[in-house]
Amino acid sequence: MPQTISCNVSAQIAGGPTVTVPQSFLVDAYDKIDVVIPPLTPGAGGGAATPGTATVQVQPSPGGSVKFLLVMTDNYNAQLSYTVDGRATSYRLDAPHLLLGDGAVGMLGNTQRAFAFSNTITPATPVAITILVGRNAT
Repeated sequence: MPQTISCNVSAQIAGGPTVTVPQSFLVDAYDKIDVVIPPLTPGAGGGAATPGTATVQVQPSPGGSVKFLLVMTDNYNAQLSYTVDGRATSYRLDAPHLLLGDGAVGMLGNTQRAFAFSNTITPATPVAITILVGRNAT
């Protein structure tokens, strides 16, 4: 049975307008994924440090069926990033990422299956990531 994901995006300019965009999506399935990305590991003997990494499987199939995607963290930082499905483009997680609909989610590529996170935050700090995804099952 389809599920409805509803959200309201609101932007307000100080002394200016407020714009609110209500949006609803029918999806076959949704997942809430919580994961901790380990901290940066210092290099031995002053060598290069190793980023903390983790790969998250966002959907079970390779098809581009994601209709709603929200990526959040407890520590927004330009030194926290992710790639999608092994592509070269890296996305800094310096603010929440909210993608609504085929067009926006499609900017991540034809599929949105494996998200590989990299944490190079200094001082070394683990970060909690939450991903909320709504997708079609077929």
